[in-house]
Amino acid sequence: MNLSAFVLSSNPKDNELALDFCAFLLRYHKDIDYSDFSDDQYVVGRIRRAEIYRAWADIEDLANGYETINANFDKHRSVTSNAFQELVRLVEKVKAECV
Repeated sequence: MNLSAFVLSSNPKDNELALDFCAFLLRYHKDIDYSDFSDDQYVVGRIRRAEIYRAWADIEDLANGYETINANFDKHRSVTSNAFQELVRLVEKVKAECV
């Protein structure tokens, strides 16, 4: 399959779509190689660069998601701890009133 025309397209939509398609095929089909897209090393280099960029973007998204989850977890842990402390105080107050 020759995707050179799309990978080198001056139309950003065509270019992005072709690079996304190449990255998808490379990720999920182990029998496909860079040379299956084009014999031109410049085109292959563009596909590799796009694939590397997408991989790092995915890693950054995962790191940001982890930080968000971690921050939310700490906040929820604090709220839960405060709620349990309030329950303990109420139990102690009820016990003191019953004596």
